[in-house]
Amino acid sequence: GGDTLLVIGGIHGDEPGSYFAPMLLATSYTIKKGNLWVVPNLNFDSIVAYRRGIYGDMNRKFAHLNADDPDFQTVTDVKKLITSEPVDMVLNLHDGHGYYRPQWESSIFNPSAWGQASIIDQKSVPGLKYGELDKIAQEVSKKLNNGYLEQNHHRSDVKNTNTEFKDEQQQL
Repeated sequence: GGDTLLVIGGIHGDEPGSYFAPMLLATSYTIKKGNLWVVPNLNFDSIVAYRRGIYGDMNRKFAHLNADDPDFQTVTDVKKLITSEPVDMVLNLHDGHGYYRPQWESSIFNPSAWGQASIIDQKSVPGLKYGELDKIAQEVSKKLNNGYLEQNHHRSDVKNTNTEFKDEQQQL
């Protein structure tokens, strides 16, 4: 019973934090409420090779994919899992580079960086139980930033890619 969170890791084989984190989550924590579904190493062949995607960038194969693509079955299966009725929320984990900041501070702290941030595609998805993406991500960042930081520059932020309007590659 309760809500179901799906955590996906390892879509890129060269981002070890993305597959180590869900493995630790699944093996080192006790879930007291709701359900946790974990896919710790989605792109296993690329993880073994420590390459982003040995058959291409799996992250860009969700909109259109030929049946002869080596990733076809994996992508098809995970899409079914993502859209299955019990799943209330999906976290797709990645390693980031630099520290995302809304304004330019330096080459490490800037709007082009992806690290230390919750990435959302849009502010909200109307009609979904957890569709207020920006509100949820802001709450997560606030909790992370209040008392859990070893250094202030480790603070978390929210990066909204506004994918529908800006980035054709992310639309895939």
